[in-house]
Amino acid sequence: VIGELIIENKKQIIAYKSINTCIALAYSLVGKHLVTIEGLMEGKDLHPVQRAMVDESGSQCGFCTPGFVMSLFALYHNETKVNLTKINDALSGNLCRCTGYKPIIAAAFSAFNEKPKKPSDYYTQNRSKIKQVLIRLNEDQKVSSSYTNHGNTVRYDAPTSLQELAKVLNENPAAKIIAAGTDLSLEITQSLQEFSHIVNVTSVKELQAISDSHSELEIGSAVTYSDASASLFNYWPGLEAFLHRFASLPIKNWATIGGNIANASPIGDMPPVLIALE
Repeated sequence: VIGELIIENKKQIIAYKSINTCIALAYSLVGKHLVTIEGLMEGKDLHPVQRAMVDESGSQCGFCTPGFVMSLFALYHNETKVNLTKINDALSGNLCRCTGYKPIIAAAFSAFNEKPKKPSDYYTQNRSKIKQVLIRLNEDQKVSSSYTNHGNTVRYDAPTSLQELAKVLNENPAAKIIAAGTDLSLEITQSLQEFSHIVNVTSVKELQAISDSHSELEIGSAVTYSDASASLFNYWPGLEAFLHRFASLPIKNWATIGGNIANASPIGDMPPVLIALE
């Protein structure tokens, strides 16, 4: 799970979302709050989601439990109330072959039913403190150079503007461009490919924007599926059923529409729909 600063109702808040960290490049997490299963307990006290999983017997062999707990953690810290649809959506990226899911769903309901009005877990109690740390981290990133080097073998660039992006690509035309990297990362983790130079476009402000002029909807190529969903559904309600079946929530929280198009995969899911809309 990662936490990042977003603007909601003209206020800067922290939003937590589940992602597949096994295919997320470490550099792409700069300026974000990475939360793992090892960090949920405070002393000997379980996080409310962990406690609910224990009380509802939501774990048997245990191999899938960390993933379920983290998905429910993100849901717990983003929502005040849940229903079965929200729970199923939150767990869409998790698989279990033991419990039959019913105890896990019961644990989700239990965690929310017991959710106290007074903050009880570390992440709720310290939300303001975590927010200030993220603000400082992001300010430091803006002040520092957009270019990051790792050792002498791999170069990783994360430009923050179109001007910087153009400069990097003009000087390094052979660099590999990525957004979320949900497809490219598999080449690294499964095919063991090595790239000498990677340029990540997700920090480019202009590519993160969604512009709606009521006659035209413009979605930046670095906008994730989750962030683009509301705008898309507003114009094409039928897309909701399609995107519900398209990938799991952790992928939609990280993957970009621009990346799905630019990747030019013969089995890409979004291009056929966009061609039909055109």
